[in-house]
This record gives sequence, structure tokens and C-alpha cells, in this order.
Amino acid sequence: MNTRFFYNNVPIVEDSFIDIISNKKRFQKVPEDWYVVVSDIENSTEAFDNGKYKDMNNISASTVAVAVNVASENHLQIPFIYGGDGSTAVVPKQILKEILGELITLRENAKNSFDLNLRVGYMSVEDIKEANKEILVTKFLVTEGYTQAVFLGDGLHYAEEKIKSDKRLQTRLDIEPHPLNLEGLQCRWDEIKPPKRKPEALTLIVQSVREKMDTKTYLQVLHDIEEVYGNFNQRHPITSKNTFRFLGFRTLIHASKIKFGYVNPFYILIQFSKAFVHSVNIALNLDLILFRHDDYTEELVTATDTLKIDGSLKTIIAGTYSQRQKLLAKLETREKKGQILFGHHVSLSTTLTCYIHKRNQQYVNLIDGTDGGYVQAAKELKAKIKEI
Repeated sequence: MNTRFFYNNVPIVEDSFIDIISNKKRFQKVPEDWYVVVSDIENSTEAFDNGKYKDMNNISASTVAVAVNVASENHLQIPFIYGGDGSTAVVPKQILKEILGELITLRENAKNSFDLNLRVGYMSVEDIKEANKEILVTKFLVTEGYTQAVFLGDGLHYAEEKIKSDKRLQTRLDIEPHPLNLEGLQCRWDEIKPPKRKPEALTLIVQSVREKMDTKTYLQVLHDIEEVYGNFNQRHPITSKNTFRFLGFRTLIHASKIKFGYVNPFYILIQFSKAFVHSVNIALNLDLILFRHDDYTEELVTATDTLKIDGSLKTIIAGTYSQRQKLLAKLETREKKGQILFGHHVSLSTTLTCYIHKRNQQYVNLIDGTDGGYVQAAKELKAKIKEI
């Protein structure tokens, strides 16, 4: 059976996140002839400590962009999860080699331009199943124009850990250098303050200790979050209109290095011209046809990956100091009971790091707590795991 269009045909679910993961029937098993492709920055904590967070984050966003663009060129949709130091995509075998080729080129550019080591590997869903693990996926309608992949099961986490630890699963294909297709990717680094009367942003990573119990455990944690912070909309860290800043030369230089592996003056000039026209468009509240596909709208700003599950639960929440203390107390109780481990980071704002836009009106803002919320939370979580 041809499974090429499997994810294209997965129905979009219009319901709350909690209701979706409460009902396993909403999910479908990923076909055995698909592959999990993992890209991540090695020694990311050290890179963060050395001040390379933005470089690391831009490269991570680029791993998503190149994979999504390869899929789009083949009229396919693929599910993915983005992290501050990498990403994981699940792809059909028909485009596996092409995606790996793009990621290998990106790996070379990351090493040559930023001295960062991008690890790239893959594992078949068939091998994951033989290890008695499974990957279930569905599509969650977050807002108009943005559907997010939601994963259940222990297979994704298993594949990520195996790929990171086993060099035999890390690809070494020999690819000719070429410019990467990063269409739709913009990294602006727009700092956004939380909504009124919610002065802080909490970045949280929760990992179930017992993988087979992950759905039940994560549901309990989500209920804890809702009890303290309210529903998805009430705790969303972004509710205001677009607040991005003008795209600077430093950002464009980074983009050029990622795309070409070197500084391309012609590319920078073209992109700077686009950014200038777009900035005037917003400042004067115009509706210019030129570069209109880059326009941010209020709906687009809310299309952010603020809540996701990929073997662990990751979320960014806006609230108060008192709310944070109440939630951390609940999580610490669950931790003492041996149900979970968690890491967290608190900031006074969030940062819309990068933005991926497709011509078919699919888009997503990649968000993080300012000062590297997910990296900081992961650092705390890793320390706890080492203590076990």
C-alpha cells in the first residue's frame, strides 16, 4: 500500500488539546515505511553558555524549513516538532534521501560559519515498532491557518535517544554543497511582553518517568496547569497585535551563512529591501501588494507552538508569580511520587524567534522564553535525569 500521502490524509481535529490527547481514537499509527529524522545541536548547553543561542536557534529553525520545503515541493505534508536546539520530523521514504541531503548541507554550513555541530540521523518506524514502541499522530487546529502535529506513544522519544547515542544511525551521505531552500523562514527575534496583569512567562518541560504512562501523566499535568493558569487562551503568552521590529543586517548575515555557507551580498540586499518595504507597510498601516505574503496578522501572531508533546510535554505560559509557585508545588509533589521530572525557566517576556510561512497559508511562529527558555529548562531537567 502506498503510504506517501499518509499525513496529508490525517483529519484535522478542532477541539481542546486536553480533549484531543484524552481520546486515543483521534490518533493514527505512523506507517512502518516512514522514518523519524532527528537534527540537533551537539553540546547545546555548552553552546548556549558560550553565547551562541541565536545561532543555534536559527539553525534549528532551518532544519524545520528545509524539511517542510522538500515535502511541499513533492505535494506532501509532514509532522514535525521544533526545539530550541533541533527538531524532529517524521517523513515518508520517498523523500527521506532528499531531506537528509538538505540537512547534511545545513550541517556543513553550521560547522563552517558558526562552529556548531549539527547531528543528523534517522530511524525507520519499522525498527521502532520492533523495539515494542509506537508513534501515534494527529493534527490539532490551533488557529486558522495553523495545524500542529501532536504525538502520542513512546516511539518518538525512543528514536531520538537512539539516534543521539548510536553513531550508526547518524547519516554520513556525501552531498555536493548547494544553496538551501529556506523559503518562508524568517528569524526576527521579536521580544514580546506578556499580556496585562500577567507579568512573567514560564517555560516548562515535563517528562514522564514511566513512558507507558505518558498520556495519563501528561493529562494530569495539563489539568494542574489549567487549574492554576486557566485554559489555553487564558494562559497564552501572546495576545497583542504584531510587535516585530525591523529586520537588521546582522540577522540577514546569519541567514545568508545558513543558506549559502557564506555571506552573499546580493541575497542580503534583496532581503533588506523586502524588509524595508514590509516595515513601511506596517508603520503606515498600508496593504501593499509587494511582498504581501510576508505580512504578519493578529491571527498569525497567535499561531505559535506554545504547547506540544513529543515524548515530553513542552509549554510556555503567561501568568503571575503566585500562579507559578502554585504550579511548581504541584509538579514537585508529582516529582516526589516518581511520576515526572521537570525543568523550568522564568522570564519577563517571550521571543518570537523564527517564522515559517508557506504559500498555502500554513504558517507557524516558533516561540521561546527570552534568554533561552527551553535550553535553560532542559538544562535543569538533564541535571535531574543524571541524578536518577
